[in-house]
Amino acid sequence: MMKAITSTNLDALTKAVQSLVIDAEYFLEKIETQSDESATNSHLDFGQKLVNLKRNLMDLDEAIVNSAHSAVRTTNQRVHESPWTSIFIAGCIGGILTLVSNRCCQKKKEMLNA
Repeated sequence: MMKAITSTNLDALTKAVQSLVIDAEYFLEKIETQSDESATNSHLDFGQKLVNLKRNLMDLDEAIVNSAHSAVRTTNQRVHESPWTSIFIAGCIGGILTLVSNRCCQKKKEMLNA
């Protein structure tokens, strides 16, 4: 079951984790004062919430991996379709990074010499 990564999915997962933390705190407080049967029921409810959260995390992990694989395939396809364009873009990015790096180094040298 593949789900797309959306902010709605991430918000729902965040709320589920927050709810689980609140339930864990509540469970730990109540376990000392509850009878054995009541504690067992609380434990089972908490366990079910953990299972559901684990399932949601596994779905999110699968969606992230599939998204990364898709990005790699798309990039690979574009590089093979037009290699010279890719080389040109990579060269431009490298040149820009070199210029920025040199300016930073020059400013540091000027500050040290002053």
